[in-house]
Amino acid sequence: ITPEWVQVGNEIPSGMLYPEGHIDNWPQLVELLNMGYDAIKEASPTSQVILHVDQGNNNERFRWWFDNATKYGAKYDIIGMSYYPYWLEGKPDYTENINNLAANLKDMVARYNKDVMVVEVGGEDNKPQNTYDMLTAVINRVREVPNNRGLGVFYWEPQGARSWSGYALSAWGSDGKPTKALEAFKN
Repeated sequence: ITPEWVQVGNEIPSGMLYPEGHIDNWPQLVELLNMGYDAIKEASPTSQVILHVDQGNNNERFRWWFDNATKYGAKYDIIGMSYYPYWLEGKPDYTENINNLAANLKDMVARYNKDVMVVEVGGEDNKPQNTYDMLTAVINRVREVPNNRGLGVFYWEPQGARSWSGYALSAWGSDGKPTKALEAFKN
């Protein structure tokens, strides 16, 4: 089995492997990221390497992070974004910030010449229609990235039903079955 994509770190806006890999020391963080990149390419040369930052609708955050990563020579193939309207202070309604996600996807491709993915997304399990609508909007925005540089969308922990996991952003009902939300991936 050869993975198509591999992430180095997960939602790493402030770095990883603290304190050595904190953003207070970009050169050292990039050294760790590049060691991960090199290890992946050695083990699986065709796998694409993703660097993943949260708040995919926040262009300022992404520009700051990837400008620094670029400045210090980070190696990566794909920019990964999380998008959870539920966690956005003051604007948990996806319709209020989906256009920011769309603009950021396009800006990352134009600015860094990298493909993009929404590598984590989720909506409230008790609002399956709203989550379906949000997922449909996210999938469409990724498809709208020019030159097919928007590679895809991944739902984070769709099966993590609140009834047993306590996770409110799954796409599973208390009946143990997928909700309508996942139907967005059928289109």
